[in-house]
Amino acid sequence: MNRGADTGVGCQGNLGAVIVITYAIVLHLRMVPKLKGAFLFNAASVIGFGSVIMTFVGVNYYLSKGMHSYAADENLSSRSGAG
Repeated sequence: MNRGADTGVGCQGNLGAVIVITYAIVLHLRMVPKLKGAFLFNAASVIGFGSVIMTFVGVNYYLSKGMHSYAADENLSSRSGAG
C-alpha cells in the first residue's frame, strides 16, 4: 500500500518525519528512569545522526534522478517563458 500517493507526501516528507521521530525518541530517552545512562543517550545520538546522514545521501544521491530529488525541476525558468 502506497501511503505517499494517497496523501500527496513525497519521499522527502516521509524521510523528514523519520528524522523527527528518531530525534524525539533520542530526546525522550532521558525521561525514562531506567534508560537515563549517558552511554545509551550517546549511542542513540550517534544512531540519530547516522539516520540524518543516510537520509541526506538517500535523497541527494540514490533518488537524485527521479521525481523525488531536490533538483528534479531545475529548468523551471526556461519553461515559464521568463527568458
